[in-house]
Amino acid sequence: MSHIADVVIETVAAVAKKDAKEIGVDTRLAEDLMVKSVNRIELAALLEDRLEVPIGNFDILKPKTVGAVIAMIEAKKK
Repeated sequence: MSHIADVVIETVAAVAKKDAKEIGVDTRLAEDLMVKSVNRIELAALLEDRLEVPIGNFDILKPKTVGAVIAMIEAKKK
């Protein structure tokens, strides 16, 4: 996996209070991890700090899966 994917999975795991080994690119944020919108704002702030990429509060509400978060960040890094 890429550095971005590793950081996203670790950060999602921390926010969701899960083991990173349980999380994959197809893991759904809301349904599988019970990540609520307030948790997504926290996730955005942590990812901004760790990956040095701006993520708007509305941007982080769109992705449904961990893979979609990774893709969004990779697109912003270009």
